Amino acid sequence: MKRILFSCLLCIGFNAFADVPQPGPTAINRIEALRVGFISEKLQLTSEEAKLFWPIYNQYRREQDDLKRKYKNAEEINMEAMTDAESEKMLTDMMTLRQMQVDLMKKYTSEFKKSVNTRKILLLFKAEEDFKKVLLKQYMGKKVK
Repeated sequence: MKRILFSCLLCIGFNAFADVPQPGPTAINRIEALRVGFISEKLQLTSEEAKLFWPIYNQYRREQDDLKRKYKNAEEINMEAMTDAESEKMLTDMMTLRQMQVDLMKKYTSEFKKSVNTRKILLLFKAEEDFKKVLLKQYMGKKVK
């Protein structure tokens, strides 16, 4: 019964998100709420696990978002007009940021182990990827119609 209710709420939430033309603060809040619901469903956290897990996960997301912003700023540079020295520096910076993302994942994997088992950590990383796919599929489906 819980799964059916969750699925209905998830579908309603995705439809509500898809009706928003450009992501604003409320759309972002809806996406984050959907992400929490999606991950909660996939991980099947106990109340004790959830109490320990969510603060760690929220901090992980904040740090992950900071790294993504840095990477996004690097992508906005006009690469056609760059000198060889500038492109070399950008390439090095991009690799450094990717390594920082891997390091962040390693750091938080050990943090997550304080709240959940390794199977649930694997489920978490898979759920995050699945959530992106579902969100993109929903967005593309509404955009085509």
